[in-house]
Amino acid sequence: MQRTSSPSGFPVCLVVILLLSFPLDLFAQPLTFSSGMQALADQIASEMTGGKRQKIAVIEFVDIDGNVTNFGKFLSEELITRLFISRKFQVVERNLLSKVINEHKLNVSGYVDESTARAFGRILGVDAICSGTLVEVVDTVRINARLISTETGAIFAVAAVELFKDENLKKLLGQRALKTPVASSQPAATPVQQVQKSRRSEDYMDLSLWEILDGHWELRNGAFYGSGGHLILREELTDYEIEVTVCHVSGPIWAAAGVGTRMNVVKGGSARFRGRTSDIQGYVFNFNFDGTYNVFNGISGNWYLLHPEWKEWQRSPALDRQEDRVRIKASGDRVTIYVNSRFINEFHDSTHNSGAVTLWSQEPSHIIRFSDIRIKKK
Repeated sequence: MQRTSSPSGFPVCLVVILLLSFPLDLFAQPLTFSSGMQALADQIASEMTGGKRQKIAVIEFVDIDGNVTNFGKFLSEELITRLFISRKFQVVERNLLSKVINEHKLNVSGYVDESTARAFGRILGVDAICSGTLVEVVDTVRINARLISTETGAIFAVAAVELFKDENLKKLLGQRALKTPVASSQPAATPVQQVQKSRRSEDYMDLSLWEILDGHWELRNGAFYGSGGHLILREELTDYEIEVTVCHVSGPIWAAAGVGTRMNVVKGGSARFRGRTSDIQGYVFNFNFDGTYNVFNGISGNWYLLHPEWKEWQRSPALDRQEDRVRIKASGDRVTIYVNSRFINEFHDSTHNSGAVTLWSQEPSHIIRFSDIRIKKK
């Protein structure tokens, strides 16, 4: 039988073997941020469940020089959320992890030695620690994760993805550039106005002040994470201004998020809530992270366009594809909506004179973060 060779003289079978000897990941196409983070979470979840490990702690990712950056912190936070949503094992809450690190003076800077790994296992009861690095190159960002056994201190699995540096990712990298604090023996001066704003914001970041009508909601690191449902404030207001930062964490960008004003739970209607006895009504500003929006008037769970001519959702350059600061002012029969400090819409309607704030995430597979909630009462 004649042996087939490649034009270069190498046998074809040898060329195939050489190609297969390289990791398939080498030839993988860069992913978007959302797809890449989900792929990374899926890889880690597979290694955790395959090894029958029950609990994991994710520490902050570092750059190639071992520095913790704000973007690295954001990546670890994103990964914690996606691993938690998988429901396949327990994930240590980031605030608890930080508290343990500080209280026990553990040396964690992206690289975990054997003694630190064992300490994590002993104190937190975790089977694994996830650490990682991120490497920014010209057009992509490479994320490498390592899973470390708390029993042996050895790496038992790795995971990696490459993210395409699109405009959204460039913005994230720019917004989260590291700002190194300067050490000082004197406490930093804090403007009184800033303290007041922060305190007012924190007053509403407490789940006991809200009712979960449906979906999955949790409070983590000072923000509400919602999937497939409604959250309503347990306080009725008349004339007021609500501000909230709404961030797309995962899921399709076409799935909507919403902020409602003068909302009330009423008996009957479509009867979706409170044991299928009640529904909601009021005004809502719904928007997608593809840059489109619409405004609705709800009556007993039935929703009507406030602008009947807007049968197609409106597009606005004010809407960002990753994060939006929404501000809604309700005064008398006038409701005015701003996004990222830009005017979006104003309407006049007297159907609802008072009510609460609602937050909404459309899809169960859709994770939206609502943070920095400020309500100014008139």
